[in-house]
Amino acid sequence: MFRFFKNFIDKVAPKDHRLINADYDQDWINGVGKPEYSALFSKIDSLLHNDKNKKILDIAGGNGKLALLLSNKYKTFLVDRIPGFIQQAIKNGFPEEHSLVSDILKENFTNKIGTFDIVVMKSSMHEFSKKLMPQIHRIIFNAINPGGYYIDWDVHTSNIKIASWLKSFINTKDHLAGLENLTRDRWFYTQEEIIESLQKTGFKNVAVFKHFFYTVSVQKFAKAYWNSEKNRTSEFYSYAVEAVKTAPDEIKWNLENEDVIIQIPATMIIAEKSV
Repeated sequence: MFRFFKNFIDKVAPKDHRLINADYDQDWINGVGKPEYSALFSKIDSLLHNDKNKKILDIAGGNGKLALLLSNKYKTFLVDRIPGFIQQAIKNGFPEEHSLVSDILKENFTNKIGTFDIVVMKSSMHEFSKKLMPQIHRIIFNAINPGGYYIDWDVHTSNIKIASWLKSFINTKDHLAGLENLTRDRWFYTQEEIIESLQKTGFKNVAVFKHFFYTVSVQKFAKAYWNSEKNRTSEFYSYAVEAVKTAPDEIKWNLENEDVIIQIPATMIIAEKSV
């Protein structure tokens, strides 16, 4: 069903995520590729019945990697609040007329680009504070046509213990990277929190349809966030070696060639807006 996408996936998906130049490639950092994209595209094709006239929105979509792939089959739009990301997406070949710089919390972007049959948010929900979750879900709900769907791809954990450990670990990385602004709002949601909020918003048939892992590492973070600068890398490595010893059982890890490799459970969640 997702055969149309296979050639594109083969070209862009990491075969060995540790051997690819980072260049702030979110998928490289998170260690995801062909299996995850295939699961997403298969679900989308089944929901839209391969109807090329259906509209999809990649919301908070960064530099548009996902949007560009989707645009090869469906009428796809991209929204992000950072102009540089949108400019990079356009440079990479995403249609400028389907791109919009917009702060979704402050602007009604549907006035400019309409509503959609599917809205996808990939690896972004955890950057919104917990108090904003109901507002984010209401905005997304209002952007979806009746009978449409929302798909949330992110680290939504099975329990609060995993979420708390992960927040502490990632915030330590961002403190070292000088990204204090990200640590203030970040919240790693549990699956239960996301599902309950979506149901309260009005979505139906909310469920996890894909379980997988992000595979991150000290060396990948170091390369992406501070160009592998020796002192910060050493400090983060020392921290990580001790931190993983307190990680919940669901988080898998190992030490390898002066690196700490960590597997973090992630999910794709689907929600339906009733007709």
